Amino acid sequence: MFANGRWINSVLQDILYVLDLYGNLLSISHLVQCGTEVCFLGEACQVYDQHKSLILEGGLRNNLYVMNMQVTDYITANVAQLSPHLMDANLPLEHALTTHLTTLSAPIELWHCRLGHLNFNAIIHMVNKGLVTGMTVLNRQAPSSLCELCLEGKQTREVIHKIAMMHAEHVLGHVHTNVCGPLPIHSHCGYRYFVTFINDSSHFASIYPLREKLEVGKSLKAFIAQAELETRLKVKTLCSNRGGEYMAGHINDYLVKHRIKHKVMTPDTPQHNGVAEHLNRMLLDKARAMLADANLPKSYWLEALNYAIFLYNLSPSCSVSTTPSELYTGTKLDVSQLCVFGCTAHMHVPEKSCNKLSAHSLSCIFLGFSQQQTAFHLMHRLSHRFIESCDIVFDEGGPHNTQERIVLEPNTTNDLIPSLTPTSFPAPPSSASIPISTSSLSS
Repeated sequence: MFANGRWINSVLQDILYVLDLYGNLLSISHLVQCGTEVCFLGEACQVYDQHKSLILEGGLRNNLYVMNMQVTDYITANVAQLSPHLMDANLPLEHALTTHLTTLSAPIELWHCRLGHLNFNAIIHMVNKGLVTGMTVLNRQAPSSLCELCLEGKQTREVIHKIAMMHAEHVLGHVHTNVCGPLPIHSHCGYRYFVTFINDSSHFASIYPLREKLEVGKSLKAFIAQAELETRLKVKTLCSNRGGEYMAGHINDYLVKHRIKHKVMTPDTPQHNGVAEHLNRMLLDKARAMLADANLPKSYWLEALNYAIFLYNLSPSCSVSTTPSELYTGTKLDVSQLCVFGCTAHMHVPEKSCNKLSAHSLSCIFLGFSQQQTAFHLMHRLSHRFIESCDIVFDEGGPHNTQERIVLEPNTTNDLIPSLTPTSFPAPPSSASIPISTSSLSS
């Protein structure tokens, strides 16, 4: 029993046990017969023993006086079974043995289980704000020990911060890499995967196509060799996931030989390699949008990704102060010769391939820039073959039907595609200039 701010151990005798009773009831008449004194003062109820000492306190709740009591230990009791006739509803009121108590008092641990392992703070909030009725929590202090059942049923992963705690200070200090694929459709050259490499300090990105994941080692060596040659710096750390393509023995031997630290992410935690994961997702999103805008089949994802990585390097990023390309190359890029991916490109046919009545133009589709020479990368509409040419008249469509003639020259191309651009998708084997005969150009 609780009184005067402390708990008093007491034993109640002559207790009646009712199987379906929802709570414990105290009989005032029985307490008085035992020599106690019961006082009601407003909403307070106090019980005094024969020595006039306060032994129990309570208060009025839901029209019932609820006393502060709890069972400290299991005590054996003799249970009497009543005859069925005592349950007759026509009996006088003094024969009624049970009533329904609308308030339940229980420790917070029991309420935690009753409410389906609800958070302890939520339980205390329910009581303090009066969100429900008939609920009394005896002790409102959450237990210090963990609820193992809650962990088994509701444990989640820890929050992974999206902002990196550290960034590389120098170019090639940290290089993030990730493989994406297989893509549902082969490219025109038979590729189904691609691997990206992104610099942590400048966020300058490179991309290589793969037919199989086993080709990652070859692309990695090519990237490191070219990046170190262009920047005259050394790759210090390579960050990747635990994919088997990165854990192969020959790759580890190569990294050890070149004194490159291999930082491997935690298993089943792609968020730790978020820089490369985000890059791949962004490139695929941009490629899907460009293919839809150009109304091209999905088999042209190779060309779309090639142009997407080129546009990414010259676009601003929230991770760096300027464009990735400027941080990597040290020069600003001239975008005056950019065109809409998939727009109409009228290629000038060389005079040696024409006669006096032949057409001097071929209608093609713009797919980006050549990686091997100063030229545009095109696709002939009728033959669906790839062509590379430097003298083009573009028709980008739109409300103003813009048409512009662009001739790529070595001195202007260097401003648009700097020599420091890492190797990207190589030109397809069929991308060499199409041998154009006079008959094929006749109208």
